[in-house]
Amino acid sequence: MHFEQVLGLLRERAIAFVPQKPAPYAGRLRAVTRAHDPGRLVDALLCSALIEARSCERFALLVADVRDPALRDFYAGLHAAESRHHRVYVELAASLVSRAAVVARYRELAACEAEILASTRLAPRMHAGALA
Repeated sequence: MHFEQVLGLLRERAIAFVPQKPAPYAGRLRAVTRAHDPGRLVDALLCSALIEARSCERFALLVADVRDPALRDFYAGLHAAESRHHRVYVELAASLVSRAAVVARYRELAACEAEILASTRLAPRMHAGALA
């Protein structure tokens, strides 16, 4: 749904959509997931939560700096959605294992994510994160 909204905004502003080459951020993050369930599923959910958290941060920056009221409102709505998505992924993980296990693994994955981000060139993207 959000993608269709973005396409609508692009059309309204006569801006052509240009597909982007995927960045390796999510793939590198998911590469550290455990091989067997329930750990594999917990890790997949927590990696998704981290990806949503980064998008939420980016939207917060846009909301703070975009001058166009329509775009600012649009980004504010996406910020709220990304925040909800982050919480949902964490809650789903907590439905599979203890909250303490979720917190511990989230911290481990966040440390891996920090290493990934520190070792790659960043790009102005929402979900794709860093470039190779």
